[in-house]
This record gives sequence, structure tokens and C-alpha cells, in this order.
Amino acid sequence: MGPVLKKAKIPFAQKENCNARNTNSRSLIEGQICAGRQNSTDSCNGDSGGPVMLEVNFNFEFVTHLVGIISYGFGECGNGPSVSTFVPYYIDWINDNIR
Repeated sequence: MGPVLKKAKIPFAQKENCNARNTNSRSLIEGQICAGRQNSTDSCNGDSGGPVMLEVNFNFEFVTHLVGIISYGFGECGNGPSVSTFVPYYIDWINDNIR
């Protein structure tokens, strides 16, 4: 990991695009999201566990939400898309298990 944290704007992608790129013969499951596209900025080695944030305009004020945790990608960096855990899907479990 470098001394400076980096960020990138990465578009969400359709699950079908992730499933088509997945050479491991496993489809996305409930609770996963797909982001990125081929030949574009994407998550890379060492990014697993990092946040996927979504900026939302709420009453003319931008609010940032954690929506995902980076899990894995396909092939070389920038050859997207990548798969992340969809945090809102697990929010009840998270709330039941934090102290």
C-alpha cells in the first residue's frame, strides 16, 4: 500500500455484465453488487476490504453512504468489473452483531 490513499469514480454495472466476465463459473449472489467496466478505472490488488461509497443529493446537500465492501475483480486491474458486498443487504445482521 502506498503512503497516499486513492479514490476513483467507478460506475455501477449490471449483474449480467459481471456474470458474463466471471471465468470462475460462479454467478453473483444476493447481497453482491458489480461496479466498473472494461478499460476503465477499477479496484485493484490490495483494494479488497475497501469501501464503495455512493454520494447522494439529499435536499440539495450531498451525503455519502457506504454501500459496499470490495471483494474481488476479474483479471488485470482496469479490466473490470469488480464485485463488492452490498452492505444494505446485510444491515440487519450488522446491527444485530455490533456492540
